[in-house]
Amino acid sequence: MTDVKSGFSRRTMIKGAAWSVPVVAAAFAAPMAAASASPQAELRFFLTAGEVIGQGASTGQIRSNGVRISPADPSAPKVVAAGTVFEITIEYHGTNPAFDFLKTPYGVDWNKQQSRGWTFTTISSTKLVLSYVTSADSTEPTGTSFSWVLDPSVRPEDGSITFSGVASIARGGDYPDGGVIPNLIVDPNGGTGSLSGPTAGSWPV
Repeated sequence: MTDVKSGFSRRTMIKGAAWSVPVVAAAFAAPMAAASASPQAELRFFLTAGEVIGQGASTGQIRSNGVRISPADPSAPKVVAAGTVFEITIEYHGTNPAFDFLKTPYGVDWNKQQSRGWTFTTISSTKLVLSYVTSADSTEPTGTSFSWVLDPSVRPEDGSITFSGVASIARGGDYPDGGVIPNLIVDPNGGTGSLSGPTAGSWPV
């Protein structure tokens, strides 16, 4: 049937609609794709001032001033939603069978109390896994300090303690789909000690 007023057949109108719909969809899809952000590309996950150190004549310790997420481009800060989870893994890779995270002078529960805000999900002789959940939206969310006191009679070898971590970005803020930052970066400002092992002469003897 032909529309007398316009001169277009119904078939012509249907054919026109068939090719015009994808063009409209593409027009909406392009801005949405441009607005989508990748936390892995735009954010960095840092361990700050971490060290393995001896303390006086009584204890050794693994500690950090905390962790943080910072924008890769400081001039373009991004809002990271509350509920973001920091997970830190501390592992011993040495060969001394006497080394044991569980053999701590003041007990495991006391050590947990030194790391308030962190939940220890794994505690074994060679591995600690702890996590922290942020409570507020922030352009530079942080996790508080943590520490683990060690048996002073067993000095971990240089390079035998490693830190790794993953940040799971909550949905919201500038990242409506959330995301993951899979690599923890050791902050160049390493504090007073070193992640690679106790500072020279610092371990109790």
